[in-house]
Amino acid sequence: TKLRAYKVVTVLYGSAAAVIAWLGNISSVLQLLLLGFAMVVPPAIAVGYVFYWRKTTELAVFWGMASGFAGGLIMWLFNTLFDGAENATAGGFAQFWYEFIEYLGEWRDPSFLTLVLPLLVIPVISLAFPNREEDREQSESFYKQLGRIQKNFDWQ
Repeated sequence: TKLRAYKVVTVLYGSAAAVIAWLGNISSVLQLLLLGFAMVVPPAIAVGYVFYWRKTTELAVFWGMASGFAGGLIMWLFNTLFDGAENATAGGFAQFWYEFIEYLGEWRDPSFLTLVLPLLVIPVISLAFPNREEDREQSESFYKQLGRIQKNFDWQ
């Protein structure tokens, strides 16, 4: 069931990305490529947590990756829609967002959210919702097979 759910989420995510790319006003292929690379960051951070912190839970990894993906996509969408100078005096949300991203400067890039959100969400959820007893057995089996990294950076 979990594998089926993951497959469905993957198809939905891919479909949403395709629709955004199709309907969006792509002004720069480089920006789109950088967004694609930024979307690789949440799973990479999740894998890092899984490898190096035994308290990491499946729930935390899911929500960490989801928050990174959603945060990056929303930031990119809002930046694309409201970054024009015409929004400086438009009023409402458009003006708010324009002023906000001007204030952020280089930090307005979606890749920062795809990095920061999983870094924060995964440990918070792992500590708030630790593994249940039946999940701990699977976790211990996983870490036993994974081994440990030694001081000379060799896996044992």
